[in-house]
Amino acid sequence: EDLEKIKADNKTIISFHMPPDKLGMDVCYTRDQNVYKYVGSKSIYNWIEKEQPLISLHGHIHESYDITKTWNFNLGRTLVVQPGQMQLTRFVVLELNGEKVIPCLKFL
Repeated sequence: EDLEKIKADNKTIISFHMPPDKLGMDVCYTRDQNVYKYVGSKSIYNWIEKEQPLISLHGHIHESYDITKTWNFNLGRTLVVQPGQMQLTRFVVLELNGEKVIPCLKFL
């Protein structure tokens, strides 16, 4: 219900701690470390799909990139980013080129 109050357009950049559901950026280990589980938010996925902000930034699931190697996804016109963070420091550089966003994952 709270997300319905937030409106976006093609110039909006938004940040949610939780990643959207099932884009490969919401996968975590289960307790036995051999089984993976999707834990993203369906509500956030639906909001992004409907509102189509320019960029949607996420965190929360540290090991997701190490499992899926997925750190960005285009959901319609929206660039969704979740770099994860395990042993190496990861950060994302976003270059705005006109109306196009060019993402680049960096490691330290």
